[in-house]
Amino acid sequence: NHTVMSGEIAPQVGNDHPTSMPTSAYKTADGYVCMMAYTDPQWRRFWDALGKPEMMKNERFANMAARSRNIEFVYQVAGEQLVRRTTAEWIRLFDELEIPAGPVNSLPQVMEDPHLKAIDFFKHRKHPTEGEITMVEPPMRMSRTPPEIRRMAPLQGADSRDVLAEAGVDAAEIAALKADGAL
Repeated sequence: NHTVMSGEIAPQVGNDHPTSMPTSAYKTADGYVCMMAYTDPQWRRFWDALGKPEMMKNERFANMAARSRNIEFVYQVAGEQLVRRTTAEWIRLFDELEIPAGPVNSLPQVMEDPHLKAIDFFKHRKHPTEGEITMVEPPMRMSRTPPEIRRMAPLQGADSRDVLAEAGVDAAEIAALKADGAL
């Protein structure tokens, strides 16, 4: 890790991880995919699968240091290939090649994701003023103390009297604030 080894905090670089490149989102034929080929063997498998093994002989692709120095070229050349297939096709291929990758989903795609549906990630709740809303379930799962959403967040100002009273404001002053429209 760059920060641990150097003591410096690396700056963010667009969509990329600050110290592990390339990790950008690439355009595909029907969307976007994040492909995270880091190692020389991963890049070799990528180019071999595309029938372009000569790319690893290109000095700009030869190793991680060279790819980092020539990152714009790497993005350009890889991007020219990735746009030729669908996101699903790339995900299948990257899985076979053991290259970390994932689709860049739109919000509707996230809401319809089969895995998130299977784990009951989204819950529908009745909100006192907004009607039915979709909420994200608490992400942790604990067997003995499962989290639950017991109530909606209070409406603005709903707890003001209690908070003020707990802070030591007397009832007459709270009533005066209410009468002045402050609560």
